[in-house]
Amino acid sequence: MVLSGYLFNFIKFYLQGLAYCGGSIVNERWVLTAAHCVTQFEKYFEYKFNKSLIEMFIGTRHCKGRGGISRKIKDYIIYPTFNGTDFNNDLALFELDEPVTFGDLVMPICLEREAFTSELLKSGKAGIVTGCGNRYERGRPPTYLHEVSIPYVPRELCTESAKAVNASFSDYMICAGYARSMQGDACTGDSGGPYSMKFNGRWILVGIVSWGVGCDRENQYGYYTHISKYYDWIMSITTNHQRV
Repeated sequence: MVLSGYLFNFIKFYLQGLAYCGGSIVNERWVLTAAHCVTQFEKYFEYKFNKSLIEMFIGTRHCKGRGGISRKIKDYIIYPTFNGTDFNNDLALFELDEPVTFGDLVMPICLEREAFTSELLKSGKAGIVTGCGNRYERGRPPTYLHEVSIPYVPRELCTESAKAVNASFSDYMICAGYARSMQGDACTGDSGGPYSMKFNGRWILVGIVSWGVGCDRENQYGYYTHISKYYDWIMSITTNHQRV
């Protein structure tokens, strides 16, 4: 599969031979991911989150094994009002132990304010999800980083789909997917990874893989943290490292 550019700003979190979550490079020192990649760590492993055990790799297509540019976590910040029950405000920032140098293998993803991304979402463009998660609900993790094109879904349909499974869909989420099954979706292991759209040659991060009911089911969509809602919070930390 030919990757569309996400190889350069995607980072995988690796532990015990498993790429268990993903993230996006914001700048030389910071990575944006999902809060539940920290708070629900015990779902993947038999112990609580320990930043010193996790390796992060940039600039590699391989999901299994080490490779590419390696970094560790210096610090992490979970959004203060993250709710692990309904996945509202599902985002976190990881600070790298050493800065990365941008070049042929590493580039930051672009962040924009809500006014811009709202128009981008309304444009009818499909977004791309990139990750090392399962290709199918009962599938196995892939050998190589993969991407899938997924259309943005209007909010009223997202609300109806969430209500059907007794879940909530807040203003701080977006959803994307297909009404028919087996068309493409984020899945187990893709959490924290990017849902992005291309505009004038730039990849814009519009969502973070957050939650869903199974993978690629009929009339069920994938739900993503609406990143532009948090633009000011992200910038306040990644430019000044001030906890807000």
